[in-house]
Amino acid sequence: MGPTASTHMCRGAVLAVAAWIAFDGSRADAVVQGAWDSTLASKWVQWDTFEPSLVVIVFLLSLWFFWALDVPLHERSAPWRAGICANPDMRAWRWEGGKRILHETAFYVVPLVVLDVLFPRRVLPDAAPGAARLVIEVVASLLLYDLLFTAGHVLCHSTPWLYRTTHSKHHRATTVRACETVCLTLWEEGLDVACSVAALNLVRAHPMSRAVYNVVIVYLLVELHSGYEFPWMLQDVVPCGLMAGSRKHALHHRYGNVCYQKFFTYIDAAMGTLSKDKSATAKALAAPAEPQLVQQGKGGRKRFLSPPS
Repeated sequence: MGPTASTHMCRGAVLAVAAWIAFDGSRADAVVQGAWDSTLASKWVQWDTFEPSLVVIVFLLSLWFFWALDVPLHERSAPWRAGICANPDMRAWRWEGGKRILHETAFYVVPLVVLDVLFPRRVLPDAAPGAARLVIEVVASLLLYDLLFTAGHVLCHSTPWLYRTTHSKHHRATTVRACETVCLTLWEEGLDVACSVAALNLVRAHPMSRAVYNVVIVYLLVELHSGYEFPWMLQDVVPCGLMAGSRKHALHHRYGNVCYQKFFTYIDAAMGTLSKDKSATAKALAAPAEPQLVQQGKGGRKRFLSPPS
């Protein structure tokens, strides 16, 4: 199926913004500076733990969006799931899934809050980065994060003991839902955060660029595991198959030996692990969904957030 009207509209919007920055840069820079001036007045933004707290808020909002599609809007959202998983198992959203989200969020936030309290270091410049620099820094940070993560990801899949101790937890479910984003071991979560921090520091991103990057990457990570393929997602908006996205990540979770990159495709293309075969996708989607993240409670009973259907 080719690009839809919605996809073309999104592409047009991106091109319009790019043209505005390229041909009217001074006005675009003024808008960014105005936004930064307003941001600086916020006590929350000045707080040392602003970035981790922003990540958590965006993560929970993104989860809520896909939970709404999966549960109360299950029937209406079905056409957008069909390309990846027409009949997903929603048990990941029930009790064990909800409890895991709280645990993983705490594991992420608490060490960073302690670090920020012990070593306060947030200094914000008066000048904004400029519109072009803002875009370049966000894109460069995403590219660098994806490169660093993919190196570790391939290593985990090619080293049995490392896969078993670090990454196998994330592959317990072959049909993913958005809440699987945080189905990680402590070591893998540390690696993920380290790749992100390293990317931002290597790029030397402006604090405003860092904030925008955090919003973008957190949403993309949740979208990646959502099992949905809307026409406005980057995997369709960016042409020539340059972006990976939820379709390819679904194949990775199904087979394990394809589509290692999260956001881009150039490394998989170079390694020959980029699945372009539509028959492979069809096979993946035709396979029955396996039970997800169901654990035994006391007395051998399964615990869910709501009764199993």
